[in-house]
Amino acid sequence: MEINWQANLWRKEFRFMRGKLIVGLLKKNAWSTGGYGEFNGSLLRFKQKKWWKSSTIILDIEGKSEIGSITYNLLKRSAIIIINDQTYNWKFRNWLHNSWEVVDADGSAVFTANNWGKKGTIAIDNMNPAGVLAAMYAREKLLTYIS
Repeated sequence: MEINWQANLWRKEFRFMRGKLIVGLLKKNAWSTGGYGEFNGSLLRFKQKKWWKSSTIILDIEGKSEIGSITYNLLKRSAIIIINDQTYNWKFRNWLHNSWEVVDADGSAVFTANNWGKKGTIAIDNMNPAGVLAAMYAREKLLTYIS
């Protein structure tokens, strides 16, 4: 399945679209300390552990139950995403940081960005929607760390 995504001017809100139909949304908080999103029925909230730590806690949408985490490897420009005991390996595919992928035991998703990172596509091959949503959030967080 192929999904298009589009960011607003400040890259604080991302919309996921199948044709003209919005199928998901990711919003980052103003000070980049977290965010929340929905994609194909998966509702997640993201919260940075500490401002100096390179990890994020993944919560249910109400923010009450911790269901996973994202641990960033800044030197390798990669991350490990864990959601409900499912592990996803995330990495940039090139040095331009305009292509990245997430892979788990069952599937994968390949993301591309163009137009200065404001638009792109997601090619999803049997990937859990929560993994796709967390992979988009991980990319934005890693770009914050390495910029």
